[in-house]
Amino acid sequence: MEINICTLSLNEILLHDLKFRDKGS
Repeated sequence: MEINICTLSLNEILLHDLKFRDKGS
């Protein structure tokens, strides 16, 4: 379960980063 939480957190960070970069551009 811990791995799933880590994966979810990473996915959220990646999604936020992609959105932030897209908005920045």
